[in-house]
Amino acid sequence: MNLPVNTHSETWIRFGVFEVNPHERQILRKGVRVRLQDKPFSILLLLLENPGKLVGREELLHELWPAGTYVDFEHGLSVAMHKLRIALDDTAENPRFIETVPGHGYRFIAPTVQPQQNVPTESRSMLVVLPFVGLAAAPEMEYIADGFTEELTAQLSKALPQRLGVIGRTTAMCYRGLKKTIAEIGSELGVDYALEGSVRSCNGTFRLTWQMIRISDQSNMWTGSFEYESENVIHAQIELSDRITRLLTARLFPDKVILFA
Repeated sequence: MNLPVNTHSETWIRFGVFEVNPHERQILRKGVRVRLQDKPFSILLLLLENPGKLVGREELLHELWPAGTYVDFEHGLSVAMHKLRIALDDTAENPRFIETVPGHGYRFIAPTVQPQQNVPTESRSMLVVLPFVGLAAAPEMEYIADGFTEELTAQLSKALPQRLGVIGRTTAMCYRGLKKTIAEIGSELGVDYALEGSVRSCNGTFRLTWQMIRISDQSNMWTGSFEYESENVIHAQIELSDRITRLLTARLFPDKVILFA
């Protein structure tokens, strides 16, 4: 259930790992203050006042841009949205919080709650697909592994967006080669699960191995592997990503029927 924001209240509005105090104009990420300029913060409040609804560009213009400054609106809106997404670690390509409706405006898509009112929300789990590893000296193995990372991220993000959010590929790729634990990555990204895997080649056959890890206890929840012929790499990336997506979403959300295109 989404709740409207009362800008005359001391109530903190929570979504994901963030909390917002409209009256004090503060935003916290896991209790740590996030610096955000006035205009991006005002846009966030307007979106929070209309959860799940389209906030049009005309409304943003008239509500937040003073008369006589309309000439700077397009550039100002673009800059403000960029800063807001950086503060929320969100992306336009794979949004967790703010969805762009091209040519029209923006929509706040994450569940929100006012903690002091103790209103339950439908759970929305967060997942990151960590960069798959190519287990071979040949440079093309990294390209193949990257292809699986990209395809899995895309398919998982489309499977059940109201119940499963997926960290954008660009953000996830920043963890390639970093010596960080699953617990550290989970804490930084605010995710519940991490999917990692590898690709190796032997006698013209590729073998894809993957595992799903629960962040809370770093336990390996599910593991699987598939083999495919090397001449069908792109087809295999699409087909095997589809199979993994079906397996994981069925395990995570057995009460949901998920239709795939």
